[in-house]
Amino acid sequence: AISGMARLLNALLDISKLEAGVIKPEPTDFAVSQLFEELRAEFATIAASKGLMLEVDRCRDTVHSDPTLVEEILRNLLSNAIKYTRAGMVQLRCLHEPSLIRLEVLDTGIGIPADELPRISDEFYQVGVASNSTRDGYGLGLSIVQRLVKLLSLRLDVRSEVGKGSAFS
Repeated sequence: AISGMARLLNALLDISKLEAGVIKPEPTDFAVSQLFEELRAEFATIAASKGLMLEVDRCRDTVHSDPTLVEEILRNLLSNAIKYTRAGMVQLRCLHEPSLIRLEVLDTGIGIPADELPRISDEFYQVGVASNSTRDGYGLGLSIVQRLVKLLSLRLDVRSEVGKGSAFS
């Protein structure tokens, strides 16, 4: 119970700091490969314990942004992908597009209905879970992701199909 309350308070504190403008990005050039390796080390055991395969691309690119905040975005997306995937895999990919590098988290999870996509970053909202029922998490992760994306002047794209999985990039 204490651990759960600590996670909730930390998430609320993160949102509060983002709303108050206390968190200031510190952009620098950083290697995506180092960030990907840290995330692989953090999530490989968690994915394996659920019988999921975690695939992490080898990315040799360097990007200019705040590495700590980008890591927090990817950590939240990976955590959700693993949480909502019952079988199959979760992937962390690095795609090369003209003038940008797209970082993407894909899963073979339960997917999100199209009519629910506009609400997924609402605070305390979880798809298909009544607000007064037992929850797996607090419905704050994507709200934090959306705020961090905005703070970094990035764009979050979401594709999803019920029963087939989701892609957040």
